[in-house]
Amino acid sequence: MKITLKDTKKGIMRVVPQNQDDLWLLSQIISSGALISAKTTRKIKISETKVEKKTYFLSIQIEKIIYENDVLRVSGSVMSENDDIPKGSAHSISIEINDTVKIEQKWLSFQLDKLEDATKDKANILLVVLDREDVYFAQLTQENYRVLSNFEGEVERKMEGASHKGNFYAEVTEKMKEYNKRLCLDKIVVASPAFFKDDFMKQLNDDGLKKKIILATCSSVSENAFAELIKREEVKQALQDERVREELELVDQLFVEISKEGKCAYGLNEVKEKVESGAAETLLISTDAINDYREKEKFNVLEKMMVMVEQMNGKIVIITSTNEAGKKLDGITGIGAILRY
Repeated sequence: MKITLKDTKKGIMRVVPQNQDDLWLLSQIISSGALISAKTTRKIKISETKVEKKTYFLSIQIEKIIYENDVLRVSGSVMSENDDIPKGSAHSISIEINDTVKIEQKWLSFQLDKLEDATKDKANILLVVLDREDVYFAQLTQENYRVLSNFEGEVERKMEGASHKGNFYAEVTEKMKEYNKRLCLDKIVVASPAFFKDDFMKQLNDDGLKKKIILATCSSVSENAFAELIKREEVKQALQDERVREELELVDQLFVEISKEGKCAYGLNEVKEKVESGAAETLLISTDAINDYREKEKFNVLEKMMVMVEQMNGKIVIITSTNEAGKKLDGITGIGAILRY
């Protein structure tokens, strides 16, 4: 994310999203009622037979925010003056990578922190889980992990074991080299059940890749292994700056408190009560809960809680619903709090 203008006194931020993670982040921190200004293209009827595309710089007051299929779309009422698009009319703007977007709203500190955090360089990490015949690749992202690919090797089975028809680990190495070149990787976490990762390392003859590899253990070779992998002690150093691990730890902490009926609350009514009493130290809200309340036009209920938590020096953490932490939190309504007392 690139921030080209920051005026918190007036509530104005001008930003340029530089990847899909940035678009996703904007979808989570833009408030309903915010004023968004950006370029948009619209078809204008010139005559009975001619339609022309024109580009305008519009300002709209947000009523709905949708992020799907890697596109951020905001819709609402036009607030700027324009000959072709009347003020007050309904309009939507599609925000894409490298578009300049001006946002005017009352900013909460956690929203500003997220924007600032998005401007920092993140460690670019490839996750690899394998055994002797299956491998899965994923890239760690700001909000989660993105599964990239998987494939199987050809194994010739015998009574006393199995041997490869081809060189499976050589194929894994070539794919790893491809991702290293394309993604400019900082670290590569290679994990497996049992000894397979060690067998892979014995045949790896690329010193450049070896310097980037951290070995870890996982219980299975599947997409589910990635959620397990990022919790492992041996990869914490590589992942220490990544938000996904923080989310997992916080949700796990909440569930520990729930299991012992300790300092916790979950569900809108219970959490709201604790927030109003000043007991909430950390408020956890899932992205699915945010989207659900927006669709039901009840997001102001969540926003009021967030404002109260900030006023009482608490912490607000948005948990991504597509990762393991988010799924667990959504299982208990998507709203939880870790309490001071």
